[in-house]
Amino acid sequence: MESNTDFTKRKETIRFKSFDYSSVNAYFFTICTNDKKKYLDKSIQETIRVAIETVSQKYSIHVHAVSISLNHIHGLVTLPGNKEISLSKYVGLIKVRTTQSLMNTSRDRHACPDRRA
Repeated sequence: MESNTDFTKRKETIRFKSFDYSSVNAYFFTICTNDKKKYLDKSIQETIRVAIETVSQKYSIHVHAVSISLNHIHGLVTLPGNKEISLSKYVGLIKVRTTQSLMNTSRDRHACPDRRA
C-alpha cells in the first residue's frame, strides 16, 4: 500500500461519514502549519494555549492534554455532547481566536503614535 505523505493533497477524508463528531467522546486532533513550517514560537504557542483555554471554558470542553511544537499542535479533549459544538467547530474556533489575538497584538505593536499632541 502506497503512503501519501503530502497531506496538503489528500483528497479523501479520514473521518467516518456517519459518525457524530459532536457526541460525548474523547477526541485526538492535530493541527499542522502550512507546509509544516516552524511558525509557532514561544509567543505564538502561548497565544494558542490561551485560545484553547478560552474556547474550552466557553463550551465546557475537558482538555486532557495539549502539546504544541514549532509546526504542529496535538490535543486530546472530551466534548460535552450538547450538539452546540463539534470537533471541527472546536478546532475552527481555536484557529479563529488565535488569529484574532495575533492580529490584535500585531496591530498594537505597529500602531502609529498619536500625533495630535
